[in-house]
Amino acid sequence: MSRPKDKICFISIDAEHDYGSEHEKTFYGAERMDEVLDIFRREGISATIFVTGEVLERYPSQVRGWAENHEIGCHSYSHTYFDLMHVSGIRKELDSFVHLYKKVLERSPLGFRAPSHVIDNAAIRTASEVGFYYDSSVVPHYPPFKKYRGYFGGAPKTPYYPNEIAYKKAGDMNILELPVTGHFFGIPLAGAWIRRLPPSLYRFLFALHKPQYVSLSFHSWDGFYDDKFTEKLSLILDLLKGHGYQFKRGDEIFNEHISKN
Repeated sequence: MSRPKDKICFISIDAEHDYGSEHEKTFYGAERMDEVLDIFRREGISATIFVTGEVLERYPSQVRGWAENHEIGCHSYSHTYFDLMHVSGIRKELDSFVHLYKKVLERSPLGFRAPSHVIDNAAIRTASEVGFYYDSSVVPHYPPFKKYRGYFGGAPKTPYYPNEIAYKKAGDMNILELPVTGHFFGIPLAGAWIRRLPPSLYRFLFALHKPQYVSLSFHSWDGFYDDKFTEKLSLILDLLKGHGYQFKRGDEIFNEHISKN
């Protein structure tokens, strides 16, 4: 009898400037993120933290501390949306980040996530050329009643290698895509949704269907702007654990994908 596939939850945090502080950037969420990471410590969960270069530059010691238990990935340098930049600007963002990352953590990053998930063929190719092994920017589905800057139409809902001229289709690029996959109707397991939806709705959804692969993600500032966020997050983690999900970092999923293929 064949063994059923493990149910995987890719768990990640985007560490960046606080929501609504684009002109005068503040980083209170990043400064207090250890309060959220305490939940992971108690649960024995290791996550991927996609940091911007600005966070890495301002809080190198704190990021080194995160790196003791979590993977540190790239979330660009300045969190400028890529659709507002020429490909040369994207390359500069990524090169600057990698240079700083190597200086602070003395190794190269494996994973990348674009600001607000705004990605295209040129940006994914650039990330691959810079040396990233996996990307986690593609939102493969999203609720039809809700617009989102980073949603550009359907894509595979499980890890895949993108097509070089059509990144939302499977192909043979050298960079693995770990899509930010939600549940029914594209309802995400993401910070803003966790803050606004009752945990009972997620209990209902997972009672109906348990996807083989899902993504749970939130921002460094989600816990700062909602004093009940950590409580709701704990309930979601318990729900997923109860349904047999294994929490995985991006590098773990990448390495397991390579070993199986």
